[in-house]
Amino acid sequence: MQGPRLRQPKRPRLEPEDRRVSVDHSATQPCRHPALWFEDGSVILTTDTHTFCVHKTILASHSPRFAEMFKDLPTGRGMRESGGDGYPVVPLSEPGRDMVNFLRYLYDPFILEQRFPDVEQMLLAVVAVLRLSTRYKVRRGRHTAMKILKQEVATSLEEYASGRGQNLPPHWIIRLIRVARECGEQELLPFAFLQCSGWPIPCIIGGISSPNGNPVYLSDQDRATCLLGREKLLDVERKETWAFLYNPQPVEACTKAKACRAQLFTVLADKLRDTPAGMPLAFKEFEAWDILAQGCCKSCVTKFKADHEQARKAAWQKLPWIFGLGTWEELSKSQGED
Repeated sequence: MQGPRLRQPKRPRLEPEDRRVSVDHSATQPCRHPALWFEDGSVILTTDTHTFCVHKTILASHSPRFAEMFKDLPTGRGMRESGGDGYPVVPLSEPGRDMVNFLRYLYDPFILEQRFPDVEQMLLAVVAVLRLSTRYKVRRGRHTAMKILKQEVATSLEEYASGRGQNLPPHWIIRLIRVARECGEQELLPFAFLQCSGWPIPCIIGGISSPNGNPVYLSDQDRATCLLGREKLLDVERKETWAFLYNPQPVEACTKAKACRAQLFTVLADKLRDTPAGMPLAFKEFEAWDILAQGCCKSCVTKFKADHEQARKAAWQKLPWIFGLGTWEELSKSQGED
């Protein structure tokens, strides 16, 4: 009989980052943003890449932090700052690209609902709005951004089984971990760490490159969390979700115990051969039941199916714990806390 063949799990295309970064030493001055320079504006904001002439009243109405920043500024063109066109000038520390997306959102709260050209542009905008809405205390922006991001990650076994989030670019997985930590949105973390745990160890440790060539790294804490969680996932796989292969137990109604055990070991050997070494499959659904049934009795296959599904559901409930994050309920309650 021909040996069973299992579908080989997909792995993200990853290359370890060698930490060599090209630096452009040419000094550039911030330029006026063409869409966010209003002639009737009342304050000029400056960032590393752009300057914006915007309306104090509009920004202050959305953001308590902007309101605090602007309360002592003069009105009108009463402040002749160099390059400020007579308006008060407020320097900001946030990256210009993030501020562009944030200001666009403040002027048009529905802009995040538009169709973006690709997932990269969508995530750049949404993550910027989440980060700066948190920093500038814009509750609606934070809620809107999180609602969109939660549609990109799996927070239930059903969502995971449907493939949700499994095509996210690897550099965005790392960025989601960063922004979740920064903004206190812990519910994004279990899935993000689960994805990281399936990467080659050199990528977990050494980082990966983003499309613009800049390296993206996990923090030391998150690197350790991922590696420790990876070991726990492998343990869950062996002892719980795939235990019917690794440690098959006799089924009382089994009609051909020797043949069933032999077929289980054959399928396990095929799995180990086709799966990249050390890649956790704790939550992957076993798909080769028809192959297993070629040598196992019906009673065993039925029992193994039920055990496998029940174990996957139980293991998903402790996924946050695997990465030191508590429970799903605790993560849900903590979401959006200021």
